[in-house]
Amino acid sequence: CRGELTTVFEIDSIGRIFVHHEICPKHDMLRIGFTMAITSEFNSFTWFGRGPHESYCDRKTGAPVWVYSLELEQLGHDYMRPQENGNRTDVRWLEISGKSGNGLVIHGDNFNFSAWPYSQEALESAKHQHELIAQDFITVNVDLMQCGVGGDFPGVAKLHEPYKIHKGKRYVFEYTISPNTLEENSKVSN
Repeated sequence: CRGELTTVFEIDSIGRIFVHHEICPKHDMLRIGFTMAITSEFNSFTWFGRGPHESYCDRKTGAPVWVYSLELEQLGHDYMRPQENGNRTDVRWLEISGKSGNGLVIHGDNFNFSAWPYSQEALESAKHQHELIAQDFITVNVDLMQCGVGGDFPGVAKLHEPYKIHKGKRYVFEYTISPNTLEENSKVSN
């Protein structure tokens, strides 16, 4: 298999979105997943997975699995040179909400997520941290996986084979996005 991609979205009558994503890449990949923009009102993140700090597939043993809650400003990590940051691994569910209590919940099987107050394009074009200006939306990445970060030895960023996303291998990512509203919560509690 090479270069095959299938994505199926199913939406039920209460607004849940079921996502089935299957890919067999032609080239080695950096990540497999989805990126979405949400309104900046939804800036509270609670998840069951590794944390509270960022973690990656090859850098996660110091991040225990637990339920964590952080605001958007606490999720990122400012590296000397702007780059991918704030990833959380082995996530089973993620709730994103605002002051009203409304939001959404994502359920999956050991997925990754990260969130930034700027776009991927802004991150890639910035040369210095002061160039990353908060925008009027939040970028949320929901990934099956990201490749590792490497760096077992200082100054050597060699990535080990188990932490690469290989071409010619089939990957399947399934998850559900559900609305989380005060109205729905009151139905459950009554």
